[in-house]
Amino acid sequence: MSERDLSFSRQLKDYGRYPALVSRERTLTYIEYHRAVNSVLAGFSRQGVRAGHRVGLIADNSLEYVLSLMALVHIGAVACPISPRFPARTLLDILSDLECTSVVIDSDWAADTGAVRKLAMTGPDTELAQTDAPAPLDFDRPATIVLTSGTSARPKGVLLTYGNHYFNARGSNDNIPLSPGDRWLLSLPLYHVGGLGILFRCLLSGAAVVIPGKNEALIDSILAHNITHLSAVPTQLRRMLGDKKAADVFTRPRAVLVGGGPVPFALVQQALEMGFNLHTSYGCTEMASQVTTTAPGDPAEKLRTSGRPLKYGEIRIAGDGEICVRGRTRFRGYVGRDIDADPFDDAGWFGTGDVGSFDHDGYLTVF
Repeated sequence: MSERDLSFSRQLKDYGRYPALVSRERTLTYIEYHRAVNSVLAGFSRQGVRAGHRVGLIADNSLEYVLSLMALVHIGAVACPISPRFPARTLLDILSDLECTSVVIDSDWAADTGAVRKLAMTGPDTELAQTDAPAPLDFDRPATIVLTSGTSARPKGVLLTYGNHYFNARGSNDNIPLSPGDRWLLSLPLYHVGGLGILFRCLLSGAAVVIPGKNEALIDSILAHNITHLSAVPTQLRRMLGDKKAADVFTRPRAVLVGGGPVPFALVQQALEMGFNLHTSYGCTEMASQVTTTAPGDPAEKLRTSGRPLKYGEIRIAGDGEICVRGRTRFRGYVGRDIDADPFDDAGWFGTGDVGSFDHDGYLTVF
């Protein structure tokens, strides 16, 4: 497998006619996806966006959001997805702190952006855009800055490269198979690293990203779109299992990835009893999403853990029990004012602030 597959080269050759982006209003094949990204990219270029620029994205998930984010990555700009739930003053402070030169917003956010140039989030013109496969992307090139609060109350900008996203996606796909024709629901926001992970996993494998309608219940999305893969935090899983329609969908997803916080084993047992194919995981923004995950066929008892380390990342437990990580998925550093930009030890390990241990089979338990 080529190590440049996220640049659409392989997708156009092998997956061109397969669905790539699916919403209730529209479905784009991989050929149309590529054309749409080129169309949005051309619009950003005309507005002065250049390689190296940091560009904020403030919006809820949508097809236009996905295209805007991927267009920025292919321009070489650094996409900075930010939650639209922040108050306007906080959003302005974050844009300034991350040194964004411009911000892409949807029509629902009308607040003043101050000195930061406002770019409209527009739909694609897939008919006029070119279809030539783009040049390979540089693994070391900064691609995103994702906010995380980590162990502190203040959000910090986590600088992730194209390679970080690529290898995280590749490690995930090696563990949980994903193929053309599969459909992964975009059930997490794109300003969360778990949401970004869905985009890159699907792009690498030729699967489709399904964008649910605003305020659409997970159960309704699964029923409407024949979802094969799903990501959920424990609260989402609990809500889904309590839905009266849950019995209608339990066998549909081949994989339900649960993480983003402690997963009570009683919740795991309930999901297993209903027939869900569950994977528990541990991850962090600083490693571009998953670090450990259980595998298909793991016994139910192992779902008490967060699984074993995925490829391309390394993990060790320090003497005080702290979980430390490094590898090809490890972030470049933090960005922002008065923030340590090099939080690594001499061997490249990053201390997550979380505490855990491995069992005799190499499965991680986070305390």
